[in-house]
Amino acid sequence: MTRSLTAFTTVLALMLVTACGSSRTGPSDRTIESNVRTAIASAVPSSAISIEVQVDKGVVTLTGRAPSEEDRRKIGDAAGDVKGVKTVINNIQLE
Repeated sequence: MTRSLTAFTTVLALMLVTACGSSRTGPSDRTIESNVRTAIASAVPSSAISIEVQVDKGVVTLTGRAPSEEDRRKIGDAAGDVKGVKTVINNIQLE
């Protein structure tokens, strides 16, 4: 009985450690947001473009206006290339 209780306790402890260790790893949403803003500025270096960036658990939502479909695509691609981004929701409208 003691041996099986010890084995059960060991397995339970390992499961808890694994569960705690498997919490979200990678950059925080705040870091992702900052890195997305930097990537967008590099991809489309125009001060005339104003893009709102929101991040929730690695999902990036982009809103705002872009002068062309090419710029819209570049912005979305730049956001998607940032480490920690799981999905990009590109709601940018054309001017």
